[in-house]
Amino acid sequence: MKAALGLALTALVAALAACSSSTTDPGGGSSGTSGGSSGSSGGVDAGFDGGFDFVLAGGGTNIQQTDFKVAPVAGSTCQGTNPRRCSFTGSVTIASIGCTFILNVAFVGDVTAGASFSIVADPLTPPGKATGNYTEVCGATTKMWKATGGSVTADVIVPPAQGFATGTMTFSVAAASMGPAANGAGGATGTFSITGKGANVSYISTN
Repeated sequence: MKAALGLALTALVAALAACSSSTTDPGGGSSGTSGGSSGSSGGVDAGFDGGFDFVLAGGGTNIQQTDFKVAPVAGSTCQGTNPRRCSFTGSVTIASIGCTFILNVAFVGDVTAGASFSIVADPLTPPGKATGNYTEVCGATTKMWKATGGSVTADVIVPPAQGFATGTMTFSVAAASMGPAANGAGGATGTFSITGKGANVSYISTN
């Protein structure tokens, strides 16, 4: 299971980096589409609906972004019933520097409104826990950081209407402490924190 999850994450990073076509500048002023996991990017404030709005703090020159804002975010899933496994991934490409930035938040357990999940580094993600990953892909260079602490809260859940498979969820991430991933870190160095939310993010529900 652990190996399979690692391979799946590696494949996801590669696919997003290869397929992403959104463009924005470091100031976040333009927009586009970003593969199967994100849409227009830049200029998103804390009150927007339908995407990611996160702040990356304390990374200095070790990371290239100080925020991660993209809307809409698509291609996310919630699977199973007991436990339920939810995974949300967004990506942003800055064409001017040839880099793609990918953020994944996942959690497992009793996914109900108000439920909180403490973040762990274990890729197996036991019930009641969450994980976070941030990746920078610039040409042939990949850097990956993994969260080792903090929490994720499922704030608002709108399940799919009867006969449909798509629902929406708003979730928040509090003080996710990031460090180079134990596996697949590449050239990642240093630590930083991620705080923010995914608002009204669409997900595909399967049981």
